[in-house]
Amino acid sequence: METKTYRYEQVEYLFSPHAHFELSQKTSSFVPFHYHDALELIYILEGELVVIQGQHETLFRPGDIALINLNVLHSTISRTGNTSILLQFPSADLYHYIPDMRYKEFLWEPFSSDSETRRKMDGVRGLLDSLLDTAKDQPPGHILHFESLLLELIFQLYSGFAHDITKAQFHLSEKNLERLSQIVSFTEEHYAESFSLSDIAGHFHLQTNYFCRFFKNNTGVTYMKFLQDYRLSKIYYDLLHSDLPLGLLLERHGFTNYKLFRQCFYERFGMTPGALRRAKKE
Repeated sequence: METKTYRYEQVEYLFSPHAHFELSQKTSSFVPFHYHDALELIYILEGELVVIQGQHETLFRPGDIALINLNVLHSTISRTGNTSILLQFPSADLYHYIPDMRYKEFLWEPFSSDSETRRKMDGVRGLLDSLLDTAKDQPPGHILHFESLLLELIFQLYSGFAHDITKAQFHLSEKNLERLSQIVSFTEEHYAESFSLSDIAGHFHLQTNYFCRFFKNNTGVTYMKFLQDYRLSKIYYDLLHSDLPLGLLLERHGFTNYKLFRQCFYERFGMTPGALRRAKKE
């Protein structure tokens, strides 16, 4: 496959009210565990990206496409940077075009050896390339063409990769989504504070064991892993964008155990905080 070279700043294209589409170019990044009410595709053009869903980490290189289903907790890391297309379809628009999408999910195997699956993925890849070309070149009628490409992409995803889930599964997910959203919001507001599992469980009027099972069953990761990654993301950003001492960053972002921090940081980034800062300056 021919490899293209892209030299563009991060650009968000607002041609469609039905999707978020942008060309993203980053030198390095770490996005902690999060979820959104949108189907997301990330198409790697240059560099690489690690996508983490639950306990599974997948490395994507140029030409690869990651698909994240609606309301699935995920995290991304790019140690060396990448250029990628980011495309998000909000659930409301998917449900408008595909009413039964509430009871389906997309089964996407990015490295499948099945020839028919790879053919279908090539079709999706070609549409993403066409979307980018149309957005950059903006030929006459480009808004209409862009919108038609989006609809064709939704159709190809639906016809080629959508599979049924039971109504019971859907309603269980919908029922728990509000509580999960409240837990995530609480964490984002209070992550820098010191609190235990029993503290946060008590805040939501739950027993500690039930709280832990609920979070793990609905996200694929433990709550402490989620909390540690969120704190790490804040420290990672400040290491790259400030000269503040590491001790101050740990205190500012809620890490009270230095040994645990070093272990978590190395496991996540494969280097020490000092090495990360030195690499950034080179």
